[in-house]
Amino acid sequence: LSEGIYNDLGFQVKDKLLILVEAQSTWSPSIVIRSMIYMMQTLQEYFNNHNINLYKNNHIKFPKPELYVIYNKKRTDQKEYISFKEEYFKNEECCIEAKVKMIYLDDSNSIINQYIKFCLVLDDQIKLYGRDIKAIEETIRICKESDILAEYLKSREVEVKDIMHTLFDQDRINELNRLEAVEKAAKKAAEKEAANKKQKMMKNLKLSAEAA
Repeated sequence: LSEGIYNDLGFQVKDKLLILVEAQSTWSPSIVIRSMIYMMQTLQEYFNNHNINLYKNNHIKFPKPELYVIYNKKRTDQKEYISFKEEYFKNEECCIEAKVKMIYLDDSNSIINQYIKFCLVLDDQIKLYGRDIKAIEETIRICKESDILAEYLKSREVEVKDIMHTLFDQDRINELNRLEAVEKAAKKAAEKEAANKKQKMMKNLKLSAEAA
């Protein structure tokens, strides 16, 4: 539940490394690029955790990556897979390829559908209450009453609240860091502009003195 409330996950299941990109509400082919970035970050973490040296000559072993994206709307004319080469280098030679499996909202009561519905409810509550504990509490209440991940929320409510609250706090930190960076950039630009004006003024004064 990060960046816009949804999870970007990389985790291992038996001999596969699954990369699950957060639920999307708008279609964008750049999803495949982000998935590739997350895949490499997850692989790097796997290599570090297992002390795998990539500079040795031997053939290393690691789980097979699979890329998935959850799209929180029903499928209409969208693709089942997004291909990096097809989207960006369709009629060209390209030494890199990756395909992302798209998972769409449907009418079933699967865990994935419940997860998407949970995210949509949370999104609505954030619009009402902001990234506050009230949004978390209302999301959990509505989902329990609507039988959306109800059993999980009933048994893990405290844990879910703690995790979501931590992520909300991280979002606030990220936003503060962003604002601080913008403020520093604006200050630097203002200082540069003032220095340029001063330099121009001194140049004009020098020219006036010489003319006199």
